[in-house]
Amino acid sequence: MVDELELTSSKSILDVGCGPGRHSLELARRGFRVTGIDISETFIDIARSRAEHEGLTNAKFFVVDARDHDAMVSAVGQVDRVVCLCQGSGGRLALSAFNAYFSVRHHHEADFDADRGISHERTVIKDPAGLGKEVSLWTGCYTPRELRLLLVKHGFRDPSVYGVEPG
Repeated sequence: MVDELELTSSKSILDVGCGPGRHSLELARRGFRVTGIDISETFIDIARSRAEHEGLTNAKFFVVDARDHDAMVSAVGQVDRVVCLCQGSGGRLALSAFNAYFSVRHHHEADFDADRGISHERTVIKDPAGLGKEVSLWTGCYTPRELRLLLVKHGFRDPSVYGVEPG
């Protein structure tokens, strides 16, 4: 990713949907200036705590809904590179997207709606005390062709799509 995005210490990086900061913190450890945003205040608190514990002053974290462009720009400002990785203008983008082909072939615990390109599954999440709650996960899934067409439509030139294993 460092090579593909041509990351250098002079580039600022935005990690959209950073969760507890796994990727942001690793980039900060490597000397990059990184800002992580997530809608979850709990995840942002964890990321901030980890950054502070490690003395990573080059990592900042904000509670922001990435769907609210104005709020995102207000909190973060302009950046050179954007990453959006799970399991998981003028810059470059690294994006992790759920592959429709993978969902159909391997994701047997989920129901896949081919017409809408959405995978639905039930899972249990736990609060800090360990109490579980069953919730629905709705995941948009894309074919490589769909991703390329979307990227080209939004101004990206000659996008590359790679397959990777979860985790």
